[in-house]
Amino acid sequence: MNKPRRKFTFICSTLILAAMLFASVSGCSSKPVTSEASSSQASQAVELLDGGVTNPTGYDPIVTKPVTLKVGMVYNALMGDIAKNEIWKTIEKRTGIKVEIVSYSDQEKVNLMFATRDYPDIILRTDVKNPIVLDAAAAGDLVKLDPLLEKYAPLWSTFFKQNPVMAKYVQARDGSMYSLPYVEWLDWQINLRDQWFINGDWMKELNIAEPKTTAEFKNYLMKVKENAGKGSIPKNAIPFYMLYNSWIGGQFDVYASFGVYMCQTPGATGINYLTLDKGKIKSQIGNPDLKEAIKYLADLYKNGLMAPEMFTDDWGAYLSKITSTPAIAGSLGTHNNNGKAWWKAIGPLDSGNGRASYIRAQSKSVRLNAFMIFKNNKYPVASLRLANMLSDPKGLLIDEYLGYEGIHWTKSGDKYQINPTVDAKQEGDSFKKLTNFGITLVDDNIVSKYFTYPAITTAGTREYEYYNRYKAKIPLDKQIPSIPDTFYTAKENELIAQYALDCESYIKKTVASWITGKTNIDTEWDQLLPKLNEMGYQKYIDLLQAGYEKITK
Repeated sequence: MNKPRRKFTFICSTLILAAMLFASVSGCSSKPVTSEASSSQASQAVELLDGGVTNPTGYDPIVTKPVTLKVGMVYNALMGDIAKNEIWKTIEKRTGIKVEIVSYSDQEKVNLMFATRDYPDIILRTDVKNPIVLDAAAAGDLVKLDPLLEKYAPLWSTFFKQNPVMAKYVQARDGSMYSLPYVEWLDWQINLRDQWFINGDWMKELNIAEPKTTAEFKNYLMKVKENAGKGSIPKNAIPFYMLYNSWIGGQFDVYASFGVYMCQTPGATGINYLTLDKGKIKSQIGNPDLKEAIKYLADLYKNGLMAPEMFTDDWGAYLSKITSTPAIAGSLGTHNNNGKAWWKAIGPLDSGNGRASYIRAQSKSVRLNAFMIFKNNKYPVASLRLANMLSDPKGLLIDEYLGYEGIHWTKSGDKYQINPTVDAKQEGDSFKKLTNFGITLVDDNIVSKYFTYPAITTAGTREYEYYNRYKAKIPLDKQIPSIPDTFYTAKENELIAQYALDCESYIKKTVASWITGKTNIDTEWDQLLPKLNEMGYQKYIDLLQAGYEKITK
């Protein structure tokens, strides 16, 4: 395998500048000027940043002498051993900053890091909850970024000026900014949650056309069960696999096929059966179409078309099943086909109840807390300038976000042409793009100016399926926007979390009992909403409504 080409450009003038800056620190003589300075500014002293280590401008290098930064990231099986990624070598080669990865094996380890205040210098993606970040900021553990943005991270400063609502998302309760978000505003990413897949190879073997209705889908599943152990269908085949109650891979697009659209909302894992109706947040509990959808799932379960482990599988088990080679599932929902040629996108399905069918969306917002600098970091300006560089098409955005030439993209004129498919073996652990495990600023302007996506016209890709199958079925007007917990008082956040946890747990248990047939949905249906309201369900909805109205002002 030929390794992808990586460009490390060192501009002579920048090297001279680095040497001059180093001399100014060690020799205490006249201070150098930046290469951008005019002749009238030549006599002005350059600001000594991070104790004289950091250059005020330019990326190659950022620092005048090698430094090491400990960078915390949460472990994820999809990324493998992230410390092996070539991006860290690229950063060191170009900037002089050596990245030492501190990997947290799970969320509990991330929380423990904050609790013990045993911080690295920086964290990228750790999926830490916002209240924990706010507590760390209030304790003085985080560097305040907004006074530094305009000078040392101008791309981010401009973004927040152009998108003031997004600035609100990132602000702490004191109005200051202690973290940078992850921004990826691609229509097919942000406007679509899961694709619904069916095993196209099995469909051909069974001589079955693509199902368009829930009845036809059940027929396909029955055929998979009947033919388990024959042809390419394994004996242990799971006709329809889902990760019950998970926002990724869960049952919610089945509900949407019956016209019951739901959004992810704050608290617990964020699934509390809510939707937006003409500016009002409303519950779908009590909607008779939801009852019909749950009965449909109960029928599939009764006929042995869904595996019992869907109620107990964790994320690792889910990933194992959706990426299994050979395939063991006949249908499932997930973000992408994971390079498996047999997955064919379907849905949403027509339930026959006369309601419009939908597929779920995501909110056009930002992923919070993608980049933070801790107060123990000796090089905060260098760290922030690195964040700007990783968000800059002229810096390392291409390497960090798009990945590697030949694997992920090719150059097409002045633009980067994104490859529709990726060879997983060629990619390995070393040549994976960081995407949402890094810090990225890919807004509408960047997309239109720098990137082209042939996948939009390539059948079978997420991009193609978004525009040709799903886009018309995504009701963005029903989507509840993400509501930052900074819009609430500490007490309100506490109530939101408690109401959400209690209500979600009860809904999850009750619906599972109905699907498995342990209890009777017909006799219990009318009791669910009153029981939830006793737990604070309507109060929870009222709090979310107040936050929604703050966003939309």
